[in-house]
Amino acid sequence: MDREKAERYLKIGLFGAMLTLIGDCLIGAAKFPDGANMIEGYYAIALKYLLYFLMPAAAVFGVFFIGASAVQFIAFISGRTPFPKWYCVFNLLLAKVVFNSVRRLGNTALINGIGTSNMSLGAIVMFTTLLLGWKKYVDEREIIGGSNAFFRGRQQAGTDHIR
Repeated sequence: MDREKAERYLKIGLFGAMLTLIGDCLIGAAKFPDGANMIEGYYAIALKYLLYFLMPAAAVFGVFFIGASAVQFIAFISGRTPFPKWYCVFNLLLAKVVFNSVRRLGNTALINGIGTSNMSLGAIVMFTTLLLGWKKYVDEREIIGGSNAFFRGRQQAGTDHIR
């Protein structure tokens, strides 16, 4: 991105921020013309936003996140991957629990940062270990032959526990 384009996007972003501020002021002036109870009014609006948008979205995310983590854990522990079974510990949900439990060690900026970025740190740990283990545990020749070559090789070897 060149400098002109960056400056243009910056101006568009600042214009959008100004429109948001003006809109907030107009909503506040329309709902609370005398200025009284404006904080309570914004609190009520934020609470509706939380209840009718954020909570349902978080519930849907939570169901699929826990489901995906469970599927990944079961796949590793049952041997349905080329990785060893102990790789099941590199699960995003488990990492989230571990990094959140760090908060019990105290209340410093570092500990709060680790606790807050639990999912990001968990993803870094999970993908790093999977990528580092890839060369060691996965035979590239089985995968190059086609998308089902890995599974066909295991079926012919008599280790068909994939289905």
